[in-house]
Amino acid sequence: MAPAHHDVVIIGAGIAGLRCAYQLVHEKGVKDVLVVEAQGRVGGRIMADTSFIPGMTIEVGAEFAHGANTSLTKFAEEQKWSLREIFTWAQGDGGPTDPAPDGGIGYYYLGDQKRILAFDDEDADFCKFNDAVDHLSEIEDVEAIPHNQSMMDYFKSWELSPSMMKLADAGYANTAGSNLDDISLRVTCKYERQWIDLEDEGDYRVVPTFMRIVDHFKTGITTQLNWPVQTIDYSSPDRVVITSKTGEQISCRRLVVTVPTSVFKDIEYVPCLSQTKADAVDSFGMRRAAKVLMHFTDSFWPANAHGVICSDCFLPEFWVNNTNGVGHLVENGDEQLATIYSNSSGETQYLVTGYAGSACADRLKSLDPQEIIEKFLDQLDDMFGTEEHPTPARSSFVKGKYFDWGDVEYIPPS
Repeated sequence: MAPAHHDVVIIGAGIAGLRCAYQLVHEKGVKDVLVVEAQGRVGGRIMADTSFIPGMTIEVGAEFAHGANTSLTKFAEEQKWSLREIFTWAQGDGGPTDPAPDGGIGYYYLGDQKRILAFDDEDADFCKFNDAVDHLSEIEDVEAIPHNQSMMDYFKSWELSPSMMKLADAGYANTAGSNLDDISLRVTCKYERQWIDLEDEGDYRVVPTFMRIVDHFKTGITTQLNWPVQTIDYSSPDRVVITSKTGEQISCRRLVVTVPTSVFKDIEYVPCLSQTKADAVDSFGMRRAAKVLMHFTDSFWPANAHGVICSDCFLPEFWVNNTNGVGHLVENGDEQLATIYSNSSGETQYLVTGYAGSACADRLKSLDPQEIIEKFLDQLDDMFGTEEHPTPARSSFVKGKYFDWGDVEYIPPS
């Protein structure tokens, strides 16, 4: 029996695959489109949790839209989805120069000095570090930068203090999902220039969750879940045959592959991909990333804090949210707003999300989840404890949850 045949098959039901299918079906008029997905759900690294804190939707995966002039923010406005504008504390571009519209800011904790700085602190070493990051977009002859020159080399050339080098690792490398030694200075300068030229300052959460985007793009799309791909045979010019890991087959005229690079390399291609394509895939890395979710009954951080970068600490970064929402509300005519916040009854509950990428996430992998939660509580108490109240985190702690995307099948690190 011949395998079922389709005009187009898309492998991967993350946001890339779903959006591709949506455009083909709803905008290009291609009706016979099938999306196959290895997991038992759609959305990829977009996933929400509505049970951890009652009345609150929590992003377990992707959480922020960076930039006020992106396709995501424009799309949210078109669809009349509300957003929360926040202050992004991560220093991938030097950070914002002004507080968020609600007055929220980012803080920077120097673990080796037991000192916390606001984003606009005039500490000389801190200002020098921010100047170094700002200067990246001003470097003129980017093509002359050696390919092997790293961000570690760049920061060392500025003769930053040991404290600021640790902050660079926590606030720059962790955000980039890699190590300073592995991040190309050349490519970083290009991205920084692109950010200055094409984007407007601003960082947002979709209210209540990025799943609104997933739900939109899966509308009217045929998906087949729990269908991991083993082989792609494109030896015939007019028919591609796809075989699953269980031996099932489907075929199509055109195929789109939108899986993570680690999964892409796990698929067998017939004939083999060209060396140029194989090298291109190998040039992209996707490191491990994890979140530590912490439920509290009270806040114990500065009232205007949106997030904190922590050098020389157990977790290098965390941000805060609560059942009433943190950040300036951009309503965009959202008719669901009343429903979204109607479940937030009773006393305000608080969420702290710890984030670890790359090397830090690798370190967490060797620990028991409860140990991770305990160590994060210790860190928060060390940062915000006082003589009168030495353990504010433990005093208001309800529960914690550790989630490592590197452990999710078919989304492995590479």
